[in-house]
Formats: sequence, structure tokens, C-alpha cells
Amino acid sequence: MTSSTSFKRFIFENISDEYYRSYLLLEQMPKFIWIVEYIAKDDYPNQVHSRFLFDATALKYAGIGMMISARVGDLFIHNGKSATLTNFQEPMYKNNLREAGYGMDEASSG
Repeated sequence: MTSSTSFKRFIFENISDEYYRSYLLLEQMPKFIWIVEYIAKDDYPNQVHSRFLFDATALKYAGIGMMISARVGDLFIHNGKSATLTNFQEPMYKNNLREAGYGMDEASSG
């Protein structure tokens, strides 16, 4: 789980496909999101194959409505639409709520 602000900063700094980048930066997102990534063993940790974004503030049984977007390879799916991306290589998202001030304090981080 992370803040959408932190994730958008990551997108701004790391995504080169203009359509994908613009959509994610302009999309209204909840304050907190779940990010699920799939990385093939041979690509770890350098390249994400798939990334799914979910609304972390949605109701417990919201179902598929919790999904904000999905990227699987060069296919990007959002709001019932899909697009083929021209440049879909991107690094793994390596952040959490600590940056936003919601994580554990330094003394307890172990």
C-alpha cells in the first residue's frame, strides 16, 4: 500500500510512454492505493512485467470496481478501455507509506 501522491511521483520520474504516463498522472486516485506487480525471475528487480492498481479505500466487497488500472506487458487497461503501449519497460515501485509519514518510525524499523 502506498499513497497515490508517492506513486504519481514515481510515474513522473520513471515512465516514458506518454499515453500511460499522462493517464496515470491525470487520473483522480484515492489517497491510498494497493500496487501489485509481477516480475519474471530473469527480469528481477529491473523490469516489471505487469502492474495492477487498486483503490485501498474501497469497501471490503467492492469487487472489480476496486481496480484503477492494469498493465500486462504492453497492454494497458483502464475504465473499460485498452491501449497498446509503445514503451512499457519500467522499474519496480520500491516505496511504501514511510515516505508519506504513515509508516513505522525509524527506531522500530529493525
